[in-house]
Amino acid sequence: AGENWSVPARWGKKYLTWKQTGSRTVKGQKINDYEAYLYYLSGNQYMIFLKADPKGFRSRQESICEYWLENGKEKQLKERIALKHIAIQPAEPFKKIYIGPSYVPFNLMYKSYPDLFANFRNSGLNYIGAWAEPWKSKDFLTFRDQAYKNNCLITVVVRQYTGAKKQHVATGIDGKQLLKGVSGHGSTILTLAMTEKDAPIGETLERTRLCAATGINVEYDDEMTNVLWDKIDYSPAVKKLFREWLAENRKGVEYKEPELIVKDRLTDPEMYRHWVDFKCARIAYWYSLYRKAFEEGAAKAPKGKYPAPVKPMMLACVQGIMVGRDGKPCNAEAIKEAGYLDYRLLGKYCDIIQMMSYTYQGVKESGMPGDKMELYNSYTGKNNTAPILLAGGYGTETTPENKVMLKYQVWDCLMQKPKIIVFYAGATLFNPPTLAPVVEAIRIARPYEDFFVDGKKYTEAKAGSPRVRLKALKLGGKVLLYATNYDNIVGPTETVDFPSAPKSVLDCITGKKIEIKENGFSFDFKNSRGKLFLVEM
Repeated sequence: AGENWSVPARWGKKYLTWKQTGSRTVKGQKINDYEAYLYYLSGNQYMIFLKADPKGFRSRQESICEYWLENGKEKQLKERIALKHIAIQPAEPFKKIYIGPSYVPFNLMYKSYPDLFANFRNSGLNYIGAWAEPWKSKDFLTFRDQAYKNNCLITVVVRQYTGAKKQHVATGIDGKQLLKGVSGHGSTILTLAMTEKDAPIGETLERTRLCAATGINVEYDDEMTNVLWDKIDYSPAVKKLFREWLAENRKGVEYKEPELIVKDRLTDPEMYRHWVDFKCARIAYWYSLYRKAFEEGAAKAPKGKYPAPVKPMMLACVQGIMVGRDGKPCNAEAIKEAGYLDYRLLGKYCDIIQMMSYTYQGVKESGMPGDKMELYNSYTGKNNTAPILLAGGYGTETTPENKVMLKYQVWDCLMQKPKIIVFYAGATLFNPPTLAPVVEAIRIARPYEDFFVDGKKYTEAKAGSPRVRLKALKLGGKVLLYATNYDNIVGPTETVDFPSAPKSVLDCITGKKIEIKENGFSFDFKNSRGKLFLVEM
């Protein structure tokens, strides 16, 4: 229960309502009972917003809550949960970098959240990603205008590949259609031979035009080909396209049946590379169509509705972290082989390539999202990747002591100069144990935004121990240094040296000056496994 939503002022209707139904004393503790009406119930999660009483707020303590759902005559068993009391110091949002939740049904969270923009602003958040169809909702357009007035960037995921029929189904290496999908995929895998004349592409293009015409970002949560490797596509239509592609793009290379190419992958790797590049080109062809539809829709969008430095963008959400073939490290070639995604080709049509950068091993994997950004930015030759971090939920919740990894992941990614940082399972970002480290990361890093926007990569700082990992950006005569130790002992004193003695060193977390020793300085990781330093050269 939060504010009283019974007054029909917010969206022109009674949306969420609540009432206190009583109070009682249990073992000397006062218990308040509330009844809340949930207007929107997602298939796998629901949210009730609680407004804390500042007078009774006890930081770092817990309250016990019992709750259940009722629907008609059906009543769930009571569940008992502990509510942790977490005090969060407010943070100011960045001006040119957008951070926030995504992949949330619009009605579930954004439309329901009381004081949404005030809470976003105080949390340092300014990015809003949703599953919605904005061209069908006046409420959404009203929300869009409010979001832009509050300097929030707004993105909607456009559904892909609808309207598929049997002729659109991909063919496996055994020559049979994959009518029941493949392991790890909940939906049918469609053929790479599709064009705009096929419903799965044509309907995606129409939704793209409609969405872009509302003046917001358009995104594709494109996971159909994730980790398919060599499972598709061996239909006659695809083979014909492959033959034509070879003639145009690999002149002098003789056509070979794809089944044989896969069989001879180790003995004829060059031909296998041609086959992989062709499949990547088919995905990129679809994105060329999406881009054209996006531009057509954006031309009809209301002008000046978005914040001044921002224009609506086209984004893709694709695989970013995976295990390579035979357990090898993940790299750009592995992503191409596994999911037919060539980041260079996607970068021709997408303003930003969002990478699913989910980690499951806690703090020790905190550097992985930033490292993958660095890898793929180097591959594309552009600074056009952005991380999708895992906030929690959907069975992926990390332990409380590992929540601090989100702070480190945000800092690590900022050192790669992203335009956006988003969180999957975005509604769970507002679970305070999850939100607290993210807000802390933004609050501490916010004064150094110019480095994350205009800084140049700096590699001349050297750590005295292999335990220490360094990332640095230089702007003018100053260096912003991020030193980490995510998976080693934290007790020893560490040193960092420069080609010449710095003029000054500031610990960005504590705000204290650090003593300079010869050409560097010393520190330790006892209070944080990630340390930001501002070094004046």
